[in-house]
Amino acid sequence: MKVIKKTVKKAKNILYISSLIIISSACKKDKMIDKNKEMTGTWNSIHTTANCGVNIGTPVNPELKLIIAEKGYYRLYQKDKKIEKGRMLIQNGLVTFNCSENKSELDGKIVIKFNADSLNIDRNICNDDYYMRFVR
Repeated sequence: MKVIKKTVKKAKNILYISSLIIISSACKKDKMIDKNKEMTGTWNSIHTTANCGVNIGTPVNPELKLIIAEKGYYRLYQKDKKIEKGRMLIQNGLVTFNCSENKSELDGKIVIKFNADSLNIDRNICNDDYYMRFVR
């Protein structure tokens, strides 16, 4: 009987230590901080730049809605259908979209400018203006 109790106690200790190791090695999800925190919220597309700086009145990707959560996760919707989700990361000092799905609209794109009411994403092929623009 003592052998069984010792075995059970060892198994519990191993399970406890294993749990601690797993929990401590899990990814820490940083919140959006400092100025980046202002990006959290819901954004709607209004313009897309085409032909090297010529704004077109209707977006190339109409009815896009971008939701950015406080912990840096984002979801992109077209109308009411989710078309992308992922995480925003700081890479080389720039906020970069990192999509967790195969098909993506924003993966690898960077936030080039934002303020309280507008968010410009990536450069167009001429590198003189934004690729996508969202407003609150």
